[in-house]
Amino acid sequence: MKNKKKVLQLLAGGLIGGLAGFLSMRLLLALIPKETAQLLFGAPAGPGEGIAKAIFGLVGVWGGIAVHELAHLLTGLALGFRFYLYVAGFLGVRRNPTTDRVEWYVNRDPNMFGGLAGTVPVRQESHLRQKLAAICAAGPLASLLTGALSMGLSFYVISRSTLDSPLTRVLLMFGLVFGLISLLLFLATTVPSRTGPFFTDRARFFRLISGGHDAEVEQAVLELIAHSQSGLPHADLNLNQISLLINEPEPFFRSYAHGLAYARHLDRGEWDAAFEHIETANALSDEQPSTFKNEIWKDLAFAQAFIRNDADAARQTWNRILPAFRQQKTAHLFMIQAAMALADRQPDQARQFAEEGLSVLPEPPVKSDDKLYKKLLVLVQERVNPLTV
Repeated sequence: MKNKKKVLQLLAGGLIGGLAGFLSMRLLLALIPKETAQLLFGAPAGPGEGIAKAIFGLVGVWGGIAVHELAHLLTGLALGFRFYLYVAGFLGVRRNPTTDRVEWYVNRDPNMFGGLAGTVPVRQESHLRQKLAAICAAGPLASLLTGALSMGLSFYVISRSTLDSPLTRVLLMFGLVFGLISLLLFLATTVPSRTGPFFTDRARFFRLISGGHDAEVEQAVLELIAHSQSGLPHADLNLNQISLLINEPEPFFRSYAHGLAYARHLDRGEWDAAFEHIETANALSDEQPSTFKNEIWKDLAFAQAFIRNDADAARQTWNRILPAFRQQKTAHLFMIQAAMALADRQPDQARQFAEEGLSVLPEPPVKSDDKLYKKLLVLVQERVNPLTV
């Protein structure tokens, strides 16, 4: 039933997007003289020009997405937020959780092809909501300005040139496609209130500045993120803020809150409560993008092995995680494998994974996650010793 719902949502989204693109292209053709339209979209002078137009048209589509997300990203960095993720189509840039370095990767998550930029606050401070509101507004404004500029320059060239040069026609193709996509992105992020599981930029902007309950929820999210990024213990996460998000109707907020509650109880050694929260986060993960879903599965696999001592359930969850998400040599992944080996009663293997996990952690650990991973890896080592004896 859930898969059927997803397929219907994808079909509906594709139909609406296709219809919007078709109508926009019809409008564009209506504004261009017929002779110019024939030169641009008719039979090319040679195969090389046709290929070049196709390539530059695709680059124009990607460029519109890339500029929109880059505006979000640069605004966040300028306001003191820390870089976390940048995705535009297949291009992905992220902060490596082990080395803390920025790295390139190929994005394979179709839910993120439309672009995503992530910067996170690193300390709790005043005006967090206002800063995020500026970040939200930056993308649509950049799309509107660059789209209008590109379309204006393109129509200026059309009015002033005979388009005899193949290079001019290829560049004009890029300018028109880039401008059209940018203006469509402006509309897509300002007219509707949702795109998939996420609020659009406009909806998020007004949630942040409106005051009231929605603003309180957004403030809680920002402060919880800042706490996690600041190096403070997960055990000290604000329980009132977590409870506020848990009671929200939005699955994304609830799933995120249960994940934080899991980390809080885990850091306090409250195992049963931690397991209950990560199970609930997993139950809410169906509507989340693949990146978030795989992170929940990692935590669930560890909880099944370490808390419930259920090696079979942990292995099943581990196998659900995409290979790209379980191949990095991170303390988190070594910790999960150590817990699974422990549940399998393989003490030597568990000890080896625990030692590898500790070896890749910075000393002393600075980030909140690293501090928690170190505590849990040491606990795994302590459980290994009686098994070895």
